[in-house]
Parts: sequence; C-alpha cells; structure tokens
Amino acid sequence: MKRTILAAVVLLIAEAFIVCAMLLIPAPIPMRVRILDIVVLSVILWTAGYDLFRPIVSLGSGHPREIGSLGVRWTGQIVYMLLAVGLGVAGVVYSVTFVYQLLGQSLLIALLLLVWFFASHSAAMVEKVAEKEDTALAGRELMRMALSQIQDRAVGTALPDYFNAAVRNMEDRLRYISPCSSPDAVSLERQFTDTAERVCAAMADFRVNEETVRQNLQLMQHILDNRKKVRN
Repeated sequence: MKRTILAAVVLLIAEAFIVCAMLLIPAPIPMRVRILDIVVLSVILWTAGYDLFRPIVSLGSGHPREIGSLGVRWTGQIVYMLLAVGLGVAGVVYSVTFVYQLLGQSLLIALLLLVWFFASHSAAMVEKVAEKEDTALAGRELMRMALSQIQDRAVGTALPDYFNAAVRNMEDRLRYISPCSSPDAVSLERQFTDTAERVCAAMADFRVNEETVRQNLQLMQHILDNRKKVRN
C-alpha cells in the first residue's frame, strides 16, 4: 500500500511538472499542440511508471506470467517513447501541421496498445506451457511415489526374489521415462499408481495374496512399458 501511494505521489509530481513546463515554455507553440504534447508526455510518464505500482515479477507464483511479457512490453514501450518524443520534436522544429501530428501520435498510441496486447498474449502462452510442463512432471513423480510406497511397505518383510527384482527393475526404468502431458500418458500414469495401491493393500497379508501381488506387479511392468513408448 505504501509503495502504491509513494509511486502515485511521485508520478503526480512529475505530471504537474510536465503540464507547467509545456504551458510555460517560451516558444511559439500553438496551444493545441502544447495540449497534445502534454497528453503524449503523460502517456509516456504513466507507461514508464506502471511497474512502480507493483512488483515486476510476482515472486509468490511458481511461474510468474510477467516473465513471458517483460521483454516484449519493455521493448515496445521504449520504441514508442522514442518515436513519440521524436515526432513531437519534429513537429515543433519543422512546424508540422497539427492534424498530422495528431494522426501520428494516435498511430503510435495504437501501436503501444498493440504491444500491450501481444505482451499479454505472450505471458499467457508462457504460463500455459509452464503449467503443461508441471502436469507432465507431476505424473512421472506420482509413479515414483507409488513405487516408493511399495518399497516402504516391503521394509522389514521377507519377500521373494522375484518381488524385489521386479521393484528394482521398475525403479531403474522410471528414470528414463520422459515427462509427457498427453491424455494417453496421464491415463497410464493413473493406471500405474492405482495398481501400485492394490499391491500395497495386498501386501498386508502377502502369503494369502501373493498371486494377486505377482499379477499386479506384472501389470505395473506392462503399464510402464506402454508409458515409456508415449512421448510428446
């Protein structure tokens, strides 16, 4: 809140300076041109001061959307500022007709709005890609956690060699699974974790449920084979 108030005070002081300077400047500039220049300089001021009202990057977000727009927005704003000031100076030096100055500045403001649109679109795309990547990584991590639960359940229990070999084999193969967010990959990852839960439940009485455990381990290996084939 203090940051916002301080930024507003600073920009309002700068705005007052712009208005006074443009109205009092000792040059034969028509009043309507002075007003146009005040508007243009005000747009430049508040555009440049936008980032004073908020953090440049939202650090509390896992994937700050601003990262995807800063380059586009800042580059566009700097180009706009240079062109707008250059057009204003050229208008005074070469006595360009007010109508042409107005048209030129209006065009530049339209281009600035277009830059903001593309910056917003770029930020949304970066955020979407980041969320997609998170989904892909989360699915693979869930498979690892499911296998880890089986290993935890097996601690302190005498289990057949085939069981330990199957778990170690799947653990090694999971390292080479590529992250993927396709529906097929998500479905297989869900099947893998569901089957792992059935294995954990059956291990509560391994002797009685050994055949069920064996079948589900084989199913997990089969699902893992199919998941390994799925790529983006």
